[in-house]
Amino acid sequence: MEGSRHERVALIGATYVIGFVTAFIGFGVSQLEDTVDFVYVPTGAQSAALGHSAKLAPTSLIALREEGLYYQTSANSKGLLISAITEAGGDDGVAVAITQYELSPNEAFVYFCEQPTTLSDSCKPFVYSTKNDVVIPLTQNGQRIGVPNKPALLLWDEAGLVAIGDVVIDSITTP
Repeated sequence: MEGSRHERVALIGATYVIGFVTAFIGFGVSQLEDTVDFVYVPTGAQSAALGHSAKLAPTSLIALREEGLYYQTSANSKGLLISAITEAGGDDGVAVAITQYELSPNEAFVYFCEQPTTLSDSCKPFVYSTKNDVVIPLTQNGQRIGVPNKPALLLWDEAGLVAIGDVVIDSITTP
C-alpha cells in the first residue's frame, strides 16, 4: 500500500488542514474577544397602562399630494378637499398652491389656505368639517378674509378655529 493513491490523498488533506490552521493563527483571523457584551432584558412589565391624560395617535390625517389636499381616516379617504369648493362655482377652489394646512386637535376640522395666483402674497383660508363633509370659507365680521402666505399659528377650540395668527375669525357655522 505504500505509494498508493489513498496515502497521497490523506497526506494532501493533512497538508491543507495544517496550512489553514497556520493561516488562521498567523493572520489573526481566529482572535476572539475576551469579554462578551450581554444585553439587559428586563423581567418586569414591558408596557405601561395609559392614563386618562395620555394622548392617543390621531386616527385621521391630511396629506398634500400633487393632485391636491386629501383628508383620510383609518376607514377611507375623503379625496380632494378642493373639489368640494370647485363644485360650488366661482373662483374658489382654483388655486396654484396650498400654503398651509392643519388638522384640528379634536380632528373635527381641517384648516387649509389656498393661494389663488402665483403673484398673490395672500391666501384664502377655508375650514373643512370632517363631520358634515363641507368646506367653509372663513370670514371676519361677515367679510371674506385673506391671510399672508407665510405659516401662521392656529388657535383652536371645540367649536373650531378661533384665530389665524393675530386675525380673529367669525365662529364656524356648518350648513
